[in-house]
Amino acid sequence: MRNIARYQLMLIARSPLFIVAVLGLLVIVTVGAVDRTDGFPSAPVEVASAAVMQVSHIALMVFTLLAAWAGVGSKSGRASEMTYTYLHSNTQMAIGQVLGLTLAFAVVQVAIVAWGTGVVWVGYGRIPVDYRAAASLCIMQLLPAAAMAAGLGYAIGYLAGSPVVAYPIAAGLWFAVVLGGVEASTLPQTRWLAVLDMGSAHDFDQGLTALAMATAGFLGAAAAAGLVKRGREAAPARRRMSAAVLAVAVMAFGLTLTASWVLWSPRLAISRNSAKMVAEEAESFLGLPREVMGLRPATDVRSYDMEVHLSPSESRLANTVVMEVANRGAVPLSTLTFTLRGEFVVARCQVRQETWMDASYDRRASLLEIKLDTPLAPGRSCDVRLTYHGMVCDWTLGKFVAFNDELNGVVRQDRAWLPSGLAWYPVPGARRTRYAVATKHAVAKPGAVATAGLQVEGPVSKAVWVENSHPAARMRVVVHTGMAPGTQVDAGIPGELISAEGESPVYKFESDWARDLYLAAGAACPDEVELPDDARAYLERRWAFYESLAPSGRDMVVTGLARRRTLLGNPQLAPQGMIAVDGRLVQRTAKRAQAGRANAGDALSYDRNLVESAVLSAWWQGGGTRWHFMAGAASGEVNVIGGVLRYALVLFLEHNGEPDIAEGVLEEARRGHESGLVHLRSMEAEATLLLEQARQDRGLEAVRRVFSLLRAGQAGRDGVVTMDDLRAAAMLAVEEVGHS
Repeated sequence: MRNIARYQLMLIARSPLFIVAVLGLLVIVTVGAVDRTDGFPSAPVEVASAAVMQVSHIALMVFTLLAAWAGVGSKSGRASEMTYTYLHSNTQMAIGQVLGLTLAFAVVQVAIVAWGTGVVWVGYGRIPVDYRAAASLCIMQLLPAAAMAAGLGYAIGYLAGSPVVAYPIAAGLWFAVVLGGVEASTLPQTRWLAVLDMGSAHDFDQGLTALAMATAGFLGAAAAAGLVKRGREAAPARRRMSAAVLAVAVMAFGLTLTASWVLWSPRLAISRNSAKMVAEEAESFLGLPREVMGLRPATDVRSYDMEVHLSPSESRLANTVVMEVANRGAVPLSTLTFTLRGEFVVARCQVRQETWMDASYDRRASLLEIKLDTPLAPGRSCDVRLTYHGMVCDWTLGKFVAFNDELNGVVRQDRAWLPSGLAWYPVPGARRTRYAVATKHAVAKPGAVATAGLQVEGPVSKAVWVENSHPAARMRVVVHTGMAPGTQVDAGIPGELISAEGESPVYKFESDWARDLYLAAGAACPDEVELPDDARAYLERRWAFYESLAPSGRDMVVTGLARRRTLLGNPQLAPQGMIAVDGRLVQRTAKRAQAGRANAGDALSYDRNLVESAVLSAWWQGGGTRWHFMAGAASGEVNVIGGVLRYALVLFLEHNGEPDIAEGVLEEARRGHESGLVHLRSMEAEATLLLEQARQDRGLEAVRRVFSLLRAGQAGRDGVVTMDDLRAAAMLAVEEVGHS
């Protein structure tokens, strides 16, 4: 078989079609890699991987057609250079030729990764190459894909025997696998079938995806060996061997798909259970008074003291939290209202007004209401101790659904990721944070958030959390990881390792001012990303302008985290008084097309917008938290911080000599406001235009004063700015500027 594979490799390598295809793929990858850079230092493997994956489906189609061409040639006898073929069985011939094709395709895949990496490394900053990431890409994704294309394409060509028949079938198979894999990724019931599409693989099932693709290629080779009788193969034993190989390949392929189904079925059950809570949560909000809902409920947590225990082997979290809770409303509170992930079970609840006493509570989905024996007077506070536990499983069911901003929690042996939007600790007030997605398409828009009148077409497949918005509090969190020694933990606030060397890590995090706390451990907590001087200067220039607009009194550091939403930095790198900007966002900055325009409807390119958002959110800590507009909410109940930060960007662009782009941002806001549709973007646009009007009426100094008032918390607090807050700050700023 080794000689057969070698001769097949020589045949395909000398083919003009193969050479043209390789050159075409290299050109496409080169253009794609360059388009993902903007003169900033870029991670070579990351950029090259993105470019290669962008062209991966095209490459697989080309490889499948070339394999079909080789199969037709072998069947017709044109592969005469393969000496002594009459001595080999069907099985030896098929496996040898498929191995030769796989090797040829794999060499091309590895070559384009190396080429794209080299182009970025030489031309853009020369950041050290992550060879482990490059090897993982080749071994786990590209090589199995090459084997699948070689085996299936060869089988089609060999069994069909005619190019007129083989090529349409090969192209049809490509469409079925690629488009079917993409479609299967959006359907929870068929998600397990997406293991045949490497673009649909998640990190936890990449190994299974690689096995499924390699097995599919082996199945193709076995089909070519077992389904066609060669005239020169007279020995019955060899025919039986071909049939046995085919049977084994079918069983292996079936076992791979079964393993994928077994892997995904628990996630489907978890998702359905979570989706059931959408209606329960909607019912729980009916009749609640205004003081327990909205952006600033009367229930206000001033401090958290948490003892978190992770159980990776069971995917469980247990937490005991002591909260100082104040009544910031105008009337006494007999019930304290919180939002806590509905899957958690509350084991005990105690309240201390004078002494610690067990308290009764009512739990409905994610709504937690704690009854007080003595009403809490306005301005007064009490302590609440809550003990709860529950499973935290990754229930991602698709990669191509319309809502890509879902927040998934996971606790497992190698990592833990608990985003703030998961409500893994009690959030004050009743938060409408969960919305539904139907089986095939997302039918509930961000405005249709878990309300009583929620209409969903078709069976619900999952419910998704969005990030919360709540006032900042003093935080003290002790995390018992239950993981291997050396595991790192990040919570976005200053922290330290308090366990002894060689023990399961225990971390303590403390901050006098924190909100929307997340928790990342293990593989979810990568190392720092060092940026060269030019990229750091780029960020510092933006930071200096925003500090001159409204000082924060804090220093900026640059770190790198895995999630685009996670903008607060690594605790060891961002001690108290320092704010971090995600350096990986800068590395992903794409080429400025048409002076920063990605398309006619966007003033800034997507990746550049990410960088700006990272700096703005670090400058206004917590200001990057998203707040999805809810149907029926008044303007005073919607956080328009996005519009406020957008106007700070407008001022920076003008200061930086880019008035055309700044005007484009304002024009986009005018179009959004004048559309007549009431939604989050239109209300943020109204906030941007309100600040523009204030500058035209009272000058830039008035706008500076508005930002200072909002950031100081005199109107608005901790990243939560409503239109009422903004108008109040504008009026106060105008008065102060007038008096001065």
